[in-house]
Amino acid sequence: MLVRILVGLVLAAVVVLMLIFGGWLQCVLFSLAAFACVYEIATVLHRNGWKSFAAPVYVFAFTYYPVTLYLGEYWLLLTLVLCVLFLIGERVLNKQRTTEQTFVSMAMLMYPMSLFLFIALTHRMTVFDVNRTALLMLFAVPCLCDTFAYFIGTFFGNHKLCPAISPKKTVEGSVGGLFGGMLGGMLVYFLQGIWIKDSDFSMGLIPLLLLGLCCGIVGQFGDLFASSIKRWCGVKDFGTIFPGHGGMLDRLDSILVCAPLVFLFFIVVNDKLTAFMNSLI
Repeated sequence: MLVRILVGLVLAAVVVLMLIFGGWLQCVLFSLAAFACVYEIATVLHRNGWKSFAAPVYVFAFTYYPVTLYLGEYWLLLTLVLCVLFLIGERVLNKQRTTEQTFVSMAMLMYPMSLFLFIALTHRMTVFDVNRTALLMLFAVPCLCDTFAYFIGTFFGNHKLCPAISPKKTVEGSVGGLFGGMLGGMLVYFLQGIWIKDSDFSMGLIPLLLLGLCCGIVGQFGDLFASSIKRWCGVKDFGTIFPGHGGMLDRLDSILVCAPLVFLFFIVVNDKLTAFMNSLI
């Protein structure tokens, strides 16, 4: 447990530095994270007998973030389409390739790569201060949810949540995770004042609490889905890069499924919900 805590603190420090400096550092870290996740899931699928042609997926993992950040959303879509078309063409022209391998490769473009896209899109939001708040929300909420679920489940868990997928997860831990998610929303609300000086760009407490609760729910589904893949492939973790935590995908599984929710919230929902709550005051 001590190793898990220490590694978690180091990862938290890396996230903080990434949010402070942004730019190329953030771009490189997310590209490497996507590459690592593709490698991990390709490896465990291969062990289970599901081979793939992962080269186009690796290319997309390395390029999706800089393309989105410096060229725009339309170039991102074009890059994705070109990777899919390359997989299709390669299957037709390569007599050694099987349709199964091509479909496994396309599945990896869907999971995890399609979820990584929303992290890049969140970074590309026009107001940099809002980008920082959104990205901090994206990391803080799932991580606090996981932390609370782990410790409350370890010390107080008695009722199994989903034993067929993850035998160690408990109902008590899941409820604790929801509180952790809301705490994450509250934490982001107070921390945003460090970089946001214009009140027009600050996020309200109640919207962030609701987003924290929703991410707490969605993030746990993402964690369980990743666990179902590992159970299907007969592995405990996707990798061993982070002692006590597993691989990159083990660390990002709940964050990735929260990315579309956080992106849509900051783009669409927040303004409307904040206006509604203000009308009640």
